[in-house]
Amino acid sequence: MSDNRAYYEQAALARYLQGLGFETLVLPEGLPKRTPANGATAKNAQELADARPNQSDRTKSDRATRTEHAATHRATGNRASGSVASGNRASGSRQAGNHAPSSARGVVGVDPEPPFEIDTGLDPGSRAACLDEISSVATGCVSCALSQKRNRVVFGSGNPDAELLLVGEGPGAREDMEGLPFVGPAGELLTQMLGAIDFERSQVYIANVVKCRPPGNRDPKLEEVVACSRFLKAQVQLIQPRMILALGRVAAQALLATSKPLGRLRGHWHSYADVPVWVTYHPAALLRNAGYKRPAWEDLQFVRDRLAQAGEVNSSSSPEG
Repeated sequence: MSDNRAYYEQAALARYLQGLGFETLVLPEGLPKRTPANGATAKNAQELADARPNQSDRTKSDRATRTEHAATHRATGNRASGSVASGNRASGSRQAGNHAPSSARGVVGVDPEPPFEIDTGLDPGSRAACLDEISSVATGCVSCALSQKRNRVVFGSGNPDAELLLVGEGPGAREDMEGLPFVGPAGELLTQMLGAIDFERSQVYIANVVKCRPPGNRDPKLEEVVACSRFLKAQVQLIQPRMILALGRVAAQALLATSKPLGRLRGHWHSYADVPVWVTYHPAALLRNAGYKRPAWEDLQFVRDRLAQAGEVNSSSSPEG
């Protein structure tokens, strides 16, 4: 494949991933670093992170303004959990003209299902019902090869109104059997880590980039990440967290569509679907290397303090009464 062809195929994939909420895709080494034709660039995540706490994004009116089609869903009589567009239900029917570009399909090796259409103005109870409906769709998903050997789909669990969303890479053997994220030794450590910053697991939402276990716990492949991306984006849109904490290299690279190493991603703001993203080590890495515990603790303290600051700003800006 020539450099030009490889570039344009990768650029087409980048545009598709950006439409799903990813940041700019980093092109492989050796390809010309030209700007894609649509001029898409990564968002200024630092400005986003600074501005977001000042928004009253927990009110119904603000949620309703974040998507133009929210009122349409309510007006047409869609039930709360039925805010998933009819073309995206478990039947697997596709919406015409909403596939990945043909060149993107050639790169990733799959023809991903279109993203869900989400009503972001739902109350917490209705959002929980919608998450359950999308989880049912995931249970029947066969969009990539991971579905062939799974025991259980691990969709995610936690508070549908969480301020903090934690995203790992994918289920392990125990998660694959139980259908819940982070239930093994790394999950036990994650519970302790959350407790150290005064969070219970029931207060946060925990998900993975892919919902089925990769064989042998290998890293998810690009086509698997893309095939599963609509589920993660729907979770983010429904939960509307103030912050996403990416757990480990694989989760961070998949969320941000980059090949940068973890060391270059830590300590900087990123964004996914307009939500600030902070990157830290995976709990399993802390079990293998105690040297990672201090920087991981620093990351957790930063997340705690940032969320506290956001809460204070929103409390002070809320009308009295």
